[in-house]
Amino acid sequence: MDIGYFPNTIIWTLHVWLHDIAKLSITIDTVLMFVYVCMGIGFVLLGYTALKYKKQEPVILIKFVLCAIMLIVLSFKVRSPQYVVWFSPLMCILIADNVYKIGLFYFTQILAYIEFPLTFGLLWTNIEYTNPIYSTNWYIALILFTLQFSGLVLLTWVAIEPVKLYKIVF
Repeated sequence: MDIGYFPNTIIWTLHVWLHDIAKLSITIDTVLMFVYVCMGIGFVLLGYTALKYKKQEPVILIKFVLCAIMLIVLSFKVRSPQYVVWFSPLMCILIADNVYKIGLFYFTQILAYIEFPLTFGLLWTNIEYTNPIYSTNWYIALILFTLQFSGLVLLTWVAIEPVKLYKIVF
């Protein structure tokens, strides 16, 4: 069953930026393949790092699991706002020691609440943005999703602390 692409995905958001804003003649399927390649590279790097790391520490396991979940959640062409329950507990464990990380977490949660239920049906549905292209609400939807995905990527980065992890593993 092919249910298409949801507009609240990183794939759709990247496509809108590349196709509609930058005016590149790129298909959404090409963006999907790029995201899948990035996900594959991410899993290879994650697997290599996990095999290289010899100690058994719970916090490192949590970081590896969080990376895997975020790779999957951000790479799907469909998305449910309920996916937040998959990674939020792990994020909370990893960021609890830093007030700035907690603030970033709250920011991403506020954006998630704005995405659904506040703007569902008003700015987007599971099929499309609900407003004409280049309209004010169309831009608001694009900015909302861009901020949300940027925040999630940044939050994952600060929770994982890949530079520290690299120094520990290698």
